Amino acid sequence: MSLGPFTLYDLSAVIMPSQSEEILLGMNALRRFELIQRGSQMTITYSGPEQ
Repeated sequence: MSLGPFTLYDLSAVIMPSQSEEILLGMNALRRFELIQRGSQMTITYSGPEQ
């Protein structure tokens, strides 16, 4: 999976049909990032591979 300049490997994934163009990221991907939301702004920082 690629998110901006970052590429994550060996993630489990499920592809489900949907009418929406939105996607969901699972915790196996999100736990590698730090997410901070302040008001309407969200900052995503890569925190490295899982330990």
